[in-house]
Amino acid sequence: MNFVFENRWYSKHEILKQFSIADKTWKNWLYDEKGKKKKDLASMGIYKLPGTNYWVIDAPKFQDWFNLWIGATDE
Repeated sequence: MNFVFENRWYSKHEILKQFSIADKTWKNWLYDEKGKKKKDLASMGIYKLPGTNYWVIDAPKFQDWFNLWIGATDE
């Protein structure tokens, strides 16, 4: 599954819609068992804007992580 993305940052809602990810699944990926944000979000392409509570997503990097996570191969 490879999408073509514009050269910009994406919001969580855009990524959830594009990849058909449920909100509960998203929360399970981002939070540990204690309800704290995981430390490796940059490896998923998810970044927090300094001084805000706003998160942005590098869509191509997220897509690479997602394909690796689901075991997708380029065919």
